[in-house]
Amino acid sequence: MEHLSYEERLRELGLFSLEKRRLWGDLIGAYEKDGDKLFNRACCNRTRGNGFKLKEGRFRLDRRKKFFTVRVVRHWNRLPREVVDAPSLETFKVRLDGALSNLIELKMSLLIAGGEGLVSHVMVGGCLGQSDHEMIDFLILEGVRRGLCKTATLDFQRADFGLFRRLVDRVPWEAALKGKGVQEGWTFFKEEVLKAQERAVPMCRKTSWQGRRRAWLNRELWLQLRKKRRVCNLWKKGQASQEDYKGVVRLCREKIRRAKAELELNLATAVKDNKKYFFEYISSKRRAKENLQPLVDGGGNTVTKDEEKAEVPNAFFASVFNSRANCSLGTQPPELEDRDGDQNGAPIIQGEMVSDLLHHLDIHKSMGPDEIHLRVLKELEEVLTKPLSIIYQ
Repeated sequence: MEHLSYEERLRELGLFSLEKRRLWGDLIGAYEKDGDKLFNRACCNRTRGNGFKLKEGRFRLDRRKKFFTVRVVRHWNRLPREVVDAPSLETFKVRLDGALSNLIELKMSLLIAGGEGLVSHVMVGGCLGQSDHEMIDFLILEGVRRGLCKTATLDFQRADFGLFRRLVDRVPWEAALKGKGVQEGWTFFKEEVLKAQERAVPMCRKTSWQGRRRAWLNRELWLQLRKKRRVCNLWKKGQASQEDYKGVVRLCREKIRRAKAELELNLATAVKDNKKYFFEYISSKRRAKENLQPLVDGGGNTVTKDEEKAEVPNAFFASVFNSRANCSLGTQPPELEDRDGDQNGAPIIQGEMVSDLLHHLDIHKSMGPDEIHLRVLKELEEVLTKPLSIIYQ
């Protein structure tokens, strides 16, 4: 058997690895040393699992993890009640065989149900102690899984607004919009703008909350945190003093407080210009996320879906333009009776008015159902004033 590897020799002899055999011995030793006052029992009796859980102590150095009284506590607390309450050592060994075998079967069932690529080096060994179950040795492939958000958004950092203006300016707006109504003209305008947007503004995946950097974390503070981690590792190895580590920790804590205070001050100062960023920061501080409660539409029906909830206020605000309004067409409010009778005529839309509205748009607001972002309208103010003025004439 000299030419065989370590795993193959274990399989031929029907043995577990040294690490698992050491765990087996540690659990038996913990049962034998129960009355020697080596362990402290957990004070809480309302614990899940067995009724004799051991207390996990806190320690400063990593070398304490290798001590017998530390490394066996977590495995002991996971044992079922019938194993810990065994009346004798022989009974404890038999029940321990069954508990470990059931644990292996549970892990294998979870891994098989989880999919491929999770387990490697699977080996079937002999029996575990006095149990009739066969041993299975395997390695769990623990890879870092990063959740990717599937929501796509416009990437304005890589946008080419020069190309965007040229594409929109090439469209013959006067000839294309001639003889079309407001709805038809707006549909044509939206299609042309979205076509140019696909070529000039790339898309990117929206960053999820887990992968986002802290709002107060700048590069200087990030480098300081890396230095703190480096000094901590040196202190654990004995290459740095505790005073040096405490000084770095104190400096990092003070810089983090200043960065948070500066961020909140900037948010409060710019709340009028960027309300979306302010309320986004406030919402991130909430512990519970609450959705909008069910609404009741005009017909008295309860609405629960998000799409239907959005239509309820739209229908309410649009109701002022229908025939069910309180003020009929033949009557006028008292403050309008003395005015000229041409107030019901079509408004005159001038290019200066459209340009002024586009210039004062808030680019931090979300885009509407037409999928045209407000920043696009503001950046293309010069070339979009003409077609919008023609549409609403």
